Amino acid sequence: MTIPRSWLLTLVITVAAIIWMITGVFTSDDEKGIAQGTTTTSIPKVRVQESFAQSMTNRLVLHGQTRADRTVTIKAETHGIVKEILVEKGSSASVGERLIQFAVEERDARLLEAQSLLAERKIEFEAMTSLQQSGYQAETELARAKAALDSATAAVRMAQLELKRIEVTAPILGIVDSRYVEVGDFVNRGDPLAIIIDLNPIRVVAQVSERYLGQIKLNEPGEVKLLDIAIIPARVTFIGSIASESTRTFPVELEIPNPQGLIIQ
Repeated sequence: MTIPRSWLLTLVITVAAIIWMITGVFTSDDEKGIAQGTTTTSIPKVRVQESFAQSMTNRLVLHGQTRADRTVTIKAETHGIVKEILVEKGSSASVGERLIQFAVEERDARLLEAQSLLAERKIEFEAMTSLQQSGYQAETELARAKAALDSATAAVRMAQLELKRIEVTAPILGIVDSRYVEVGDFVNRGDPLAIIIDLNPIRVVAQVSERYLGQIKLNEPGEVKLLDIAIIPARVTFIGSIASESTRTFPVELEIPNPQGLIIQ
């Protein structure tokens, strides 16, 4: 007797169902738990990291150039022949130090002449004063004598000043950067003689756009990185208020202490 194929298929499915129900071979772990009356919950893992608030510095990087704190062009205050040069280019000069000496020429003679005239005018004024007190001299004559005395006094002061001007001294402490005359040169009043630069402190001049101008404040600390020197602390000393017509940027200056003069312009 031959069993129909459909019966065999039905029998196989029935046997598989019985095995599944008895052994739970085809049942997942979660389903086993449910079948046994228990529930398994998967707990997610969480990674915790402790963090701390930190202050952040807003940095603005600019490119600029070093510049001397002061640059003074010394000009002749009198005319004459250069007699002596007491400093060379590149040497340091202190305030009041002699740099150039002009020839005296006729200046001392003019001072003696003015002093002699002053002495004469003093005698005349004293005599006029004595006569006026005695009633023998008019007040107008006394006034003329007083005016002559004042004029002679001024002439002496002018002669003394002109004699003093033959010595050219340094107005600031600095380095003699340039010198325009040599011994024997004739110089007129107002001619340039030398340039002195003050390198302590030294300034770094940069340009900043209007977009970042509000981030810079006067006296704020900053840092300057030079080509051959490490980073140097600096301070903002100037913020321009007028923009460049070509770049539309504003000038900003930082000040660096430079007591040894190691940083040059």
